[in-house]
Amino acid sequence: WLAGLNDDEQLISLALHAAIICDDAMPRRILIRLFEAGQNVRDKLRSICLDTDWTWQDDQTEAFDEQKNRNQQVCCSLLKVLGQWQAEDTTDLIISKFVNMIRPDDRVAEAVGLYLINMGPSAVRIIIEKTEELISQDPAKQLGHEYLMMTLAAIGQTHKQDEIFSVLRKSFRKMENPLIAAACIGDYGDPRGIRVLRSYLEDRLPAVAPALFQEMASAIKKLGGNMDGLVHPMFPMADRDMMS
Repeated sequence: WLAGLNDDEQLISLALHAAIICDDAMPRRILIRLFEAGQNVRDKLRSICLDTDWTWQDDQTEAFDEQKNRNQQVCCSLLKVLGQWQAEDTTDLIISKFVNMIRPDDRVAEAVGLYLINMGPSAVRIIIEKTEELISQDPAKQLGHEYLMMTLAAIGQTHKQDEIFSVLRKSFRKMENPLIAAACIGDYGDPRGIRVLRSYLEDRLPAVAPALFQEMASAIKKLGGNMDGLVHPMFPMADRDMMS
């Protein structure tokens, strides 16, 4: 039955229905059939994602829009599909929409991150370009900046590139709140990050927020470094191992 379904609109309707009822992942046979249907179907699914309202809404208020919520659920499922298809022509459009948002829906943000991670090394160049643009832009867009850094760190764990480390380091130094950037440097796994993080603490202690100090201590230790000589007034020497 599925193999004989040749009408594009029916295939798209099937994809949208599957996106709603399949909590985890769309069935493989449907994925294959959609891919085989050709570029027109793939372009339509991409347009559905990009036309969806990605903004966060409070589900505890009367203003909560159930249709918007359902549309976002469908969008998240389709983003996973596009990532699995390695749809490179979609990457720039998705990132551009995402980084211009002040507060995207949490599920959409996670789905965008998974899309980029699934794209792997092929997405690194455009992620770096967008991250570079965000470094000097409105701090209100820091959330998008942080998600891009997290995807770079995740991809870079298995595909090391000097450009990835460079933009993570630059982001760390420029961001108003570099907590996530510090975590990303630790996750990326380049020992050069030890010097970057230690230098920050050496220059600013004791005037470093406790949460940031803990995150940086964890990242330094993850990279194989130590906290010798770096003491925060909130944390006794005996308790520093607990921060790893």
